[in-house]
Amino acid sequence: MDDDRETSVQSYIFLILTCYSFENYPLSIRQSILNIISKILQSFSEKIYQFKR
Repeated sequence: MDDDRETSVQSYIFLILTCYSFENYPLSIRQSILNIISKILQSFSEKIYQFKR
């Protein structure tokens, strides 16, 4: 459980840093970052769903 929490904190830090530097990226890189973010969020929601069951 602690590993998951640490991973989520690191992911949130990554998201925050990404948002701060988001304006400087060309469109294709932005799209890649958005794909990565959506995958991270999807894995979070899957873990939460499994945890609730």
